[in-house]
Amino acid sequence: LTDLIETGSMMELEVVRERAGQTACEELTQVWGIGPVTAWSMQQKHGVKTLGDLRSAVAAGKINLSSCQRIGLRLVRELKERMPRSEATAIGAMVTKEARSLVPGCFAMVCGSYRRGKQSSGDVDVLLGPPPSATGQDSEADEAAMQSLLPNLLQQLHTSNFLTDDLTLPYTPFKSSGRYPSDGNSAEGSLPQTYMGVCKLGADHLHRRLDIKVYPREMIAFAQMYFTGSDYFNRSMRCLARRQGWSLSDKGLKKRFGAGSVTCHSEKEIFEVMGMDWKEPHERDS
Repeated sequence: LTDLIETGSMMELEVVRERAGQTACEELTQVWGIGPVTAWSMQQKHGVKTLGDLRSAVAAGKINLSSCQRIGLRLVRELKERMPRSEATAIGAMVTKEARSLVPGCFAMVCGSYRRGKQSSGDVDVLLGPPPSATGQDSEADEAAMQSLLPNLLQQLHTSNFLTDDLTLPYTPFKSSGRYPSDGNSAEGSLPQTYMGVCKLGADHLHRRLDIKVYPREMIAFAQMYFTGSDYFNRSMRCLARRQGWSLSDKGLKKRFGAGSVTCHSEKEIFEVMGMDWKEPHERDS
């Protein structure tokens, strides 16, 4: 009681309050689009501590959620459930099939924990790129096809009711149609492009998070390594690159100071350039 008398607070009580606040933030951040800062603000300003509190506050007009946050709240129970590997395989196969109907032979790979061999996944990350080229170069027609691939693919996947909700789009849809611009010559069509949304295989399946990324040929190896992960592996590779005077990202390997970059056509080439022994995807969790 000495703390309470002398300072007006009690250390043990403050610890309990802090832990309660952390628990509330953890529950609210289960909603896609709500991060720790937003969750903390909701808790402090509106006393929102649970998903039930959040639904009540939204219904009463006390809190206005963005469109993606509303989707996240509506589907929060389903989206936090991990999916079995077989379901991730089926989702990846669906995206690959539709993508190759638009650009025959295009590169398609399911990355993330799936590629690292995990038996369950929180979401599915599909990486798309140009089809193989004998010259390693793309014609203007090839570039245009890749630039329009994602908008056309999203339109097909929505038409088939495979995609149910859009969370983030690579660019703003046409207001008149509510769909996606497909003009590959527009600045909006430049690569890389990223889509985040929600899909569902059928009535007997849950809604699942799906990311689709389209990268140009010169970046595909770097994107493949980056989106395979793990986060720990990526941080380690970036730190190693920095010590060697490079900057490594999903888009390439460039000199930190001055001009200069390295062209790599495969993950193995990236490892070789950095003086690293090759690691299979399932070896990249540590």
